[in-house]
Parts: sequence; structure tokens; C-alpha cells
Amino acid sequence: MAGKVYLVGAGPGDPGLITVRGLACLRRAELVIADHLVNPALLDEAPLAAEVIVRPERRSGPYGAQEEINRLLVERGRSQLVVRLKGGDPFVFGRGGEEAEALAAANIAFEVVPGVTAAIAAPAYAGIPVTHRGLSGVVAFATGHEAEDPPRPGSRIDWDAVARGAGTLVLYMSVNRLGEVVRRLLAAGRSPDEPVAIVERGTLPGQRTLEATLGTIVARAAEAELRPPALTIVGEVVRLREKIAWFDRRPLFGRSILLLATRAGELAPGDEDDGAELVTVSPLQVVPRFSAIKQALGKLDELRAIALASVHAVDALFGALTALGRDARALAGIKLAAIGEATARRLEERGVTADLIATQGGAALAEEILGAGWSGPMLVARALAGREELSEALGRAGLAVTVIDAYETVADSAALGRAARRHRLRPFDAIGFASPKGARAFLEVLGATRLLDGTLLGAIGETTRAALVEAGLTVEVMPAHPELAALSSELRRALAARSKLK
Repeated sequence: MAGKVYLVGAGPGDPGLITVRGLACLRRAELVIADHLVNPALLDEAPLAAEVIVRPERRSGPYGAQEEINRLLVERGRSQLVVRLKGGDPFVFGRGGEEAEALAAANIAFEVVPGVTAAIAAPAYAGIPVTHRGLSGVVAFATGHEAEDPPRPGSRIDWDAVARGAGTLVLYMSVNRLGEVVRRLLAAGRSPDEPVAIVERGTLPGQRTLEATLGTIVARAAEAELRPPALTIVGEVVRLREKIAWFDRRPLFGRSILLLATRAGELAPGDEDDGAELVTVSPLQVVPRFSAIKQALGKLDELRAIALASVHAVDALFGALTALGRDARALAGIKLAAIGEATARRLEERGVTADLIATQGGAALAEEILGAGWSGPMLVARALAGREELSEALGRAGLAVTVIDAYETVADSAALGRAARRHRLRPFDAIGFASPKGARAFLEVLGATRLLDGTLLGAIGETTRAALVEAGLTVEVMPAHPELAALSSELRRALAARSKLK
């Protein structure tokens, strides 16, 4: 099989800024080689079977040297579909040209998928247009790495020409050499009163923008302790930020929400528009129990209905069908019931439609099933040691019900440890819990409930709320329907209400 390499621009940080073409390539990849600044959320878009390599921040160790990356692209690109996922745009200070040269020399098929470069995106998110009628019709990009004095061998930047010719100057990798960059610009004739902005972590929830002048920016940046990644913008267009800044003026900008959910699923469209940072962490790992399901499916032709308690039950069911050499067509003529809209959506993704959907849990689904006059034999697929209310209600009504423990969940200590460590260092403003078992696992790793003092807590449903209350915590948010999107929305509303009271 012939391979191919895609040099894909991942954008400047916000995962929503990758192109449609780039995302399509990523979702087909067999090998992904990503820069360390690429948003980890994009790596989740790669197929589960794909190999993922993340280059280290420091250019040392395995895959640190550019020559090693070139060799790997050539070697694996002969027979695999490889995505080289690069921050920003591959051909704007991304060394994508060097990688393309190596591939061309080895006769490896490749394609370049441009990305949104930070020099455009970060100023835009800061409310600074790099060109503007009447202020600047010229923009120049340069790298601060080549501002050394004396210039490094091979440096080709004519700083005098850059300073004199550009209306707006956007400097990559300039913070660590800011003093030398400013000295060169002032020596070339730029005014010390010219406005300057530095955008740190552009397009990300932690974005900071510092405004000053060429004469004061070095001292101000040191005082603010700005750190890479950051961009420096020089020019009159910086003054427009006062009027048109938008990203950091959203109502919940600077606030953070932790959502502890085994599967984040689809959140409500537009949730991110209020500016809050949403971090989703899976506190539990899902382990399918295929042997139990396959045994139950041995009598599939006798079943009248199947009730599915969660998204994971759907995945386990179809995984077992695949292992048996069957697919969705095997469910023809069998009625399907789902607990929750997310479970119903997962069925649709698998090519089938739920006949009944209950959003209030197993007891409500039992009422729906009995009200519709369904008959057995019926299969109930749930988690190991899951809730009994659905099967018990159906059994009391005389239906023949077989319960299968389709999967089990175990605590993900590594993921929980990272979430707890971040909360200790910089507490989340709100935390949403999506299961009692996940809540208990997080509290155990966190170690002390007092660390949640002042944090807005939410629970997806009554059993999760009860687990938190039992631990001595106060739960202020619980959505009307046990859906992750509803929990996220309610947490945001409560945070906004808190902000108005301050």
C-alpha cells in the first residue's frame, strides 16, 4: 500500500481554528506526529488505532531533532497515511518547507494543508486588526530569534528595512529577545511612542494582552512576567484594541470549569461563547464485557426489545455484534429504548433509531415502555453493578427481562491526578460531576474536601448529588435533565450569576 504525508497546520491553539481539510486528514491518519504546542484536544480526533507521537518542547531526546523528524516522515510515509500536525501554518516559521523538501527528495507523496497562523489569529483575538484603512496597508512577519547582536551566521533579516517598510510589524518568538528587538527598531527610526501589544497564549482561554509603547514595553513585559508562546505587534493598529477587543471581554473570560465525565459527548453549541474555559476529564475508564454480551446475543432472534442505559452500553453492544460478525441489521424488528438523549444519539451514529427515549432515568423509561405496551423477552444493557430500577420495574410488570453487565468502569488514576493537581495549583471556578463513582474517585485523589471551598459544584443527577452530599459537600447546581450539555449550561449560568453579585 502506497503511503502519503500530510503537512497540516493545526492553527494557533484554539482547536476550533483547524481547517475542515486538516481535520478530515487527521481523522484518517495512521500516524500523527504533532508539535508540543498543538492543542491536545485535536489529538483526540485521530482514530483510536492511530499511533501518536508528540515532539518534546526541548529539541533533545527522541524526535527532538528536525533531521529525525524528516527521517521518520520519509520512512513511515512510504507505506502509511501520516499527518504531520504543526502549530499555526506549516510554511510560516514552521519548518514545513524543510520537511516538504525531504519528502520530495525521497519521492514520497505529500500534501500541504495550510493553517491559521498565529500572526493573524492572536492579534484578531486581542482585537487588533493587522491592517486597517487609514492606519496600515502593509504588514510584515519576522522572527525575534534573528534579533541577536551580532547576527547569527546565515541570518537574512534586514532589520532596518523591516522597521522602515512595515506599517504593522508582527514578531514571532520575540519575548525572550524583546530588549534587542526594541533596540533595533528604535535604531531604525521607529518612534518610542509607537503602540505595542504582546499577546501571550493567543486564542487560548489563558490569553493575556499587554499594551505599552516601544519605549516602555521591555520594562512592562518584565513586570508582567510574560512567557512564550507570545507574539509582539508593533503599529498604530494596536490602538484599535480599546474599541474592538472581544475575546477577553466575554462575561466568563478567565473562569474555568472542570467537567468530570466518562464520555464528554456533544455539548450544547455555543457554550464556549461566554469565554469560560471548559476542561473535560474522564475520571473512569470503560472496560467492555464482551463475553457477557455475546452470550446474551446468542438468543438475539428471540428478543422483542433492548433497553440501553448509557452511551457505553451502546458501544459495548455494537462491539459484541462486530465480534460476532454482525451489524445493525441484526437488530431489525427489535424495539430499542434509550436512557438519555446522548444514548439515543449514539444509536443514531450506529445507524439505528431509538423507539423510546427517557431523560429522567431508568424508572421513567420503564413507565414509557409499559405505557407503550411493549412485551418481552427484553434485554437491559447497563454497567456492572448498575442501578436496578429499570429491570425491577419491568420485572414487576411481568416482562421477561435479562440484565447484562455490558461494561464496567475503573478509576483512571493518571487523569484524576492531573485534574486534582491543576485544581490545587489554580482552583477551578466550577466542577461538574457526571457519576457517583467518578465523584468518589476524584475526591479520593484530591484528598481534602476543603480544597473545594468556594468552588461551584454541580451534579448531573440525584444519585451523583447524594454521593457529594454524603462526602460533606454542598451541591448548588443540578440540571432538570441528566445530560452533560445541560449540566455544563447550568454551571455557566450559576457562574454568571455569581459574577454579577461581586
